[in-house]
Amino acid sequence: MIKRVFLLLDLILFFQMVLHEKMNSAQTIMWTLILLLLPGVGTVLYLLIGSSFPTRWGRSRKAHAPVLSITEDNDAFLFEGWEKTKPQMLSDIEQAKQTIFMSFYGFADDEEGHQWLTALCDAAQRGVKVYVLFDAFGSLQTSIHYFQPLIEKGGEVHRIRPWPTQYRYHRKMLIVDGLVAWTGSMNIGNKYINRHPIKTPWRDTQVRILGSAAREMEKLFLYDWRCFGNSHILAENAEPLPHTGNTKISILYSGAGAHANEIKNAWLDLINGAQKSLLLQSPYLVPDDAVLSALQSAARRGVKVIIMLPGISSGPHIQPFTDENAILLMNCGAKILLYPGYLHAKTLCQDEAITCIGSVNLDVRSMKLDEENSAMIQDAAFSHQFVKQFQANAETCTLFDPAKAEKKTAGTRAIRFLYALV
Repeated sequence: MIKRVFLLLDLILFFQMVLHEKMNSAQTIMWTLILLLLPGVGTVLYLLIGSSFPTRWGRSRKAHAPVLSITEDNDAFLFEGWEKTKPQMLSDIEQAKQTIFMSFYGFADDEEGHQWLTALCDAAQRGVKVYVLFDAFGSLQTSIHYFQPLIEKGGEVHRIRPWPTQYRYHRKMLIVDGLVAWTGSMNIGNKYINRHPIKTPWRDTQVRILGSAAREMEKLFLYDWRCFGNSHILAENAEPLPHTGNTKISILYSGAGAHANEIKNAWLDLINGAQKSLLLQSPYLVPDDAVLSALQSAARRGVKVIIMLPGISSGPHIQPFTDENAILLMNCGAKILLYPGYLHAKTLCQDEAITCIGSVNLDVRSMKLDEENSAMIQDAAFSHQFVKQFQANAETCTLFDPAKAEKKTAGTRAIRFLYALV
């Protein structure tokens, strides 16, 4: 009887998978075999790591995803490392007059987190409306009660719980008064400011944006709030923005609600359209076949492809895949550099003309299953500044040595199989 129930449930899941899930044919075949051969066990596995429908349905029924405009009246400022980034971000919070919208994957309950919480409490105390979103998985040891001092002063906070493993809220944004916006790879906590027991020094890259693009990021936050906060808030910055600069910026996002592949497709366009160079930074090198093939093709046709990765391992669950993909790309002519520390930056620069900075990794889960955001900055002067920073970092790097890469093991192949299912 129980077996029949599971078979019926698996049949329902099969039709849901075929009709609604955004899977490729190989994934569909593998999941079908698992559901047929392992009734019950396969059902649980599919619900845990395979299905994304509950989250996508939950988001789409709560709010319409915004269509963000390309803006051309911006200024963009590049920040490397927390030493310069943190003081400027806290200064922007201290100068807030109306609203602070903050979303982070990681917000730790520690000394560093308390410093940021104090800054938010001070802002709320003086009448600024403060709204915070943070991911439950990325902030495992941070409960909603940690933010009670902020809530008591009128702030609102929501801890986002993703459908078991899919669509983690990985965005990293700070928007102040609709005038200034930040995005990049930074999280909040002691381990992100060189206090991690292993991954030290830790390196992030952020961009500070002034102009209409800040309002576009504000739209994205308000959409997230309607979906996760279950309430509707309005920005209080209706007055026209003062003209700032002439930098063209597109705010890209992807995730459960809509535009699921927006960032991935934008990166594919940049990679495929590159004529001279592609400079990338990421803690991981586990892209899907489309992105990996595009990078290989670019390297083969003579584009200077340089990928900077952390010299400190990202972990045994993912490092073998990073090593294998690095070897594949080196065989096509790409250059793989290892940063002397834990490089957490997430950047792409095409032809020293267009630069993307945000939360998305060169990782299939990041590009397909998580809530991400990125600023695509089309400005030669900004890109030139980024290239100078990249070159300075490259001088401290070592060249990836394929001979030292970890060998394949049965365990690695098992994990690779699970990665192929998502």
